[in-house]
Amino acid sequence: MSILTRRPKWKPFFKALAELPEYDKKHLDMQHCITIACHTVDEREYKKLKEEALAEYKRKLSAIETVWAMSNSSAETTRQDLSVSEMVREALPQFDHRGFNVWEMKQAVENIHTELKGRLRINTLSGTLTRMTQRGTGIRSVKKGSGPIPTKRKQAWPLDGTAEAIEAAARKYVGFGRATAALWAASRAFDRISHQTLLEMLDRAVDEINSSPAQASNMLVYELGRVFDALDRRPEAPKIEIARREYAYLALLQYGDRNLTLHSMMAADPEFFVSILCDVFKPASGDLPEPDEIGRRRATAGYSLLSKFSIVPGKVGGGLDSNVLSKWVTKVRELSAKDDRARIADEYVGHTLAHAPNDEDGGWPHCAVRDLIEALKSDDVESGIKVERLNMRGAFTKAMYEGGKQESGLAEEARVWAKAAGSWPRTHAMLLDLARIWKAKAEGEDQRAQQDKMRFE
Repeated sequence: MSILTRRPKWKPFFKALAELPEYDKKHLDMQHCITIACHTVDEREYKKLKEEALAEYKRKLSAIETVWAMSNSSAETTRQDLSVSEMVREALPQFDHRGFNVWEMKQAVENIHTELKGRLRINTLSGTLTRMTQRGTGIRSVKKGSGPIPTKRKQAWPLDGTAEAIEAAARKYVGFGRATAALWAASRAFDRISHQTLLEMLDRAVDEINSSPAQASNMLVYELGRVFDALDRRPEAPKIEIARREYAYLALLQYGDRNLTLHSMMAADPEFFVSILCDVFKPASGDLPEPDEIGRRRATAGYSLLSKFSIVPGKVGGGLDSNVLSKWVTKVRELSAKDDRARIADEYVGHTLAHAPNDEDGGWPHCAVRDLIEALKSDDVESGIKVERLNMRGAFTKAMYEGGKQESGLAEEARVWAKAAGSWPRTHAMLLDLARIWKAKAEGEDQRAQQDKMRFE
């Protein structure tokens, strides 16, 4: 008799179950077998079946049906096609009372129901177990170290439940070479599962994405960003380990707006900052051989890091620690001079200083940066500041025939800043030069607006 041909009578069921002499709780631990089935079922019919897995499945099915028959021998009411979810929901109070792990049982049954329903067209647990036992579709034992099954894979969906259960499911996915599926499955629990599991998922997903670049969708990039955000909130997660993973995923993270841990390390460690400069730029003498593929990739990643770097060392809130900033700049210049990259280092120091906050007097930059500009007396640093301030404008829009109104406003702002920095001669001159650049751009936009007006009116 099928285990679902009669309406459940749970009290007799558990009474008979307890009285079964050879009964062992492990006999009803369907999580193991169902998990194997869920993660190995695919679109291909395997010819070589694993007899151990089939025998295990048959034994469990036999134990359940035996107990069910004992408990329902006198039942009269029947109910055909009882769904898996309904069966589990009706059993919840008794499972709680008997100390079973309700969530694991429910999740396991619903997982196999979802995985197999579309292909095998089975709506009941009895039919699923029986059909799989007869046909042996995709059941096999998994050996340690075995690779992923080369088949078409189905979309993973976010799981609900305890952190332990979701973490176990994520590790299962990772074990079968499906790290990106693990990210989807654990997407609702990034803040609850261990940072070690998050780091492992990121490590395993690199090769998977490289082997199939099509997987790097916008949604995957979004989930990766959420993983790194969750790691940033974990004080126990080593910053150096987070930075290593960011470097591996830099090609996908470079278009986001999050502050990378790599950038924090660049602001804290001048030696690391200079090492990136050395990866990207040749020495002034230019006597280095052509880089190999790995060197080119490091250069690309390093340039992306430098382009997005906007953390001013010593910045705390709206203020700026002049001692921290001065020591960082001095060390960067010292190390870059030894590596024959002094000039390019000064330009990128200027790019960094361009992101300094306003001073208390309302002008820009902060007085600590003004003091530093006067002390350095470097045209390259000042040029880097001006270039970065121009680039910081970003994308913008204009009305028809608007002309250079926006640029004129920026030029006026720079003149106000120059007036506030009157006591710092080099800074004052730099800001006046920036104002002249904006004024020239404004005049060019006014001229273009007049030409457009003559053309279209």
